[in-house]
Amino acid sequence: MKIPTETALFVDGFDWQVPESELLRLFQQLGDVVALKVLKQANGNPAAIITMARRQDAEDAILKYAGTHYRGVVLQVRMAN
Repeated sequence: MKIPTETALFVDGFDWQVPESELLRLFQQLGDVVALKVLKQANGNPAAIITMARRQDAEDAILKYAGTHYRGVVLQVRMAN
């Protein structure tokens, strides 16, 4: 039985003007991105679900990007529920 290692991240705090391709490039710096979906939150702000191929890559992304300033805003990055 194969144990899944993919891990999804919830990312918010960015602006609608940030293209998906830019988010993809940002997270690909830390590992393989399996999927990326930008969605609209209830408050109207954008968020993204980014699935990394390996849990360690997702943990590295949290350590590197959570709370950092990106294009004038503070990114929030955490494990998706």
